[in-house]
Amino acid sequence: MDLYLHDAFISYSRKDKPFAVLLERRLRRYTPPSGLPVPKRRLNIFRDEEDFTGTEYYQAVGRHLQGSRKLIIICSPNARASSFVNDEIQRFTQVHSAEDLIAVLIAGSPETTSAADDADMAFPAALCERLELPLASDYRGFDPKSSNLHSARYRTSWYKLLADICNSSRAEIERREGRRKFRRRIQWGGAVAVISTSLAVAAFVAEKESRSARSNDLANQALGSAESDPERGTSLALEAIGESRSPLALSSLRVALSNLPNLLVSVSPDAGVYDPVGVAFAPDERRVVIVDK
Repeated sequence: MDLYLHDAFISYSRKDKPFAVLLERRLRRYTPPSGLPVPKRRLNIFRDEEDFTGTEYYQAVGRHLQGSRKLIIICSPNARASSFVNDEIQRFTQVHSAEDLIAVLIAGSPETTSAADDADMAFPAALCERLELPLASDYRGFDPKSSNLHSARYRTSWYKLLADICNSSRAEIERREGRRKFRRRIQWGGAVAVISTSLAVAAFVAEKESRSARSNDLANQALGSAESDPERGTSLALEAIGESRSPLALSSLRVALSNLPNLLVSVSPDAGVYDPVGVAFAPDERRVVIVDK
């Protein structure tokens, strides 16, 4: 049974909203691979969009902070200057371990000491208090309008973020994702093969039905011509058989042949033809050549 309302709560400065919105959408579409210590379903991500203050703010956000498994902090100079981000970190760690804090660096310096330029420091003070050296998924240089969270450039950062959410190592996430992609390719390949086979069978059946229809049409024409024009009827019947050796086509040929005139050739007794091996009619059909051994 899942005891949490959300897998993660995204804490961010309103000035970094474009990145926060994109991150929320992408994570909501992600389903962790099986075998990890998290529910196998799409991630449930909460991102607060309201600008509350005072008691109203505490009541609205408190339940979601307590009910979130992880807190994702989008780190930048804007976040470091935000009292809301610092407050959300403090309130989250009142009921959760500091190990459940996930830093995502999108701008500024990852330095945590006062020796660094404070205006460029990215990690909120409350985060530095809980984690001596936050290890962030580095998305500096990312453009929400044109970049992809899991592109080749940010592949390491993406898998580290997923590993932090799923209580696993980055290597384990990459290994399981690789297996899942391989299985998907196999499934897609099988599906494509099934579709191709189905299309081929459908095309074969359609062609066979088309040839059968043409054969029946020619056979009917042959039957209609068999008596008045048996030669044309025979030709049509042969064409019908060429399309499909159906019972109708064979029957039309028998009928047409039965109406052809008997072609008899008289050979005189002294023609000297013995044991014929070949017979050929002249084009005018009035002469014949008989060849013997």
